[in-house]
Amino acid sequence: MVLTVAKLTLPLVFADTGTNAELRQAVARDLQMVFGHLDGYEVVSAGGVPPVMVKGHPITPTKLINFTGAGRYFPKVIDGEIGYVGNFDGREALLITDKVIAAYREAMERRRAHPAAYNEIGHFINDLNLLATKPINDTRQMFVLDPAMASASSQLEQINPQVFAQQFGGQQYRAPSLLEIVDGAQISDRYKGRLVAKLYAQTKDGLKDHMPPIIFDQGRWKLLIVFHPT
Repeated sequence: MVLTVAKLTLPLVFADTGTNAELRQAVARDLQMVFGHLDGYEVVSAGGVPPVMVKGHPITPTKLINFTGAGRYFPKVIDGEIGYVGNFDGREALLITDKVIAAYREAMERRRAHPAAYNEIGHFINDLNLLATKPINDTRQMFVLDPAMASASSQLEQINPQVFAQQFGGQQYRAPSLLEIVDGAQISDRYKGRLVAKLYAQTKDGLKDHMPPIIFDQGRWKLLIVFHPT
């Protein structure tokens, strides 16, 4: 398993935390999706980071690679944990730390608990990407309106298929990382136990995360119109 970014390819080595093949493959696929679109990187000192135990051997990070480029968005839970490189079996490898593994293990547990939601998110993204040629007729069903945003109800009622396509079409959407599909309690206690996720849009300026969050509601993903406190 490798991560390839901007013509740099590094094998992945995992800390000794009992990972299985399913988890390792999920981590590899997700990291490639998160970072693979970036077009550059910079190498800096690892700064005295403690060793990572790999197959019973301590591997000391020798450098830190910061991936760069337009749309540098990735899950906050692994911010500061991805990019450490060390020498393993005679070659440089990207070290997947205990914290990263723990985050993905928790994400996989959520996926196993909510298979329908994870199966549907690809369909939702595909529907958004096809808006230019395949408008969505029942646009009101594309939204969940937070009670604190009740004043926006009349505005939503005015969004017909053409307006929806104009507002949300013309962009290429990307599914969130596994680590960004989380319990709704992270937004508000009223959404506890329901899955919410980030939605990314690819624009001419790169990958953007300016879209509303999405929520799995009544068997489908919808845009969650919610007030975000500053």
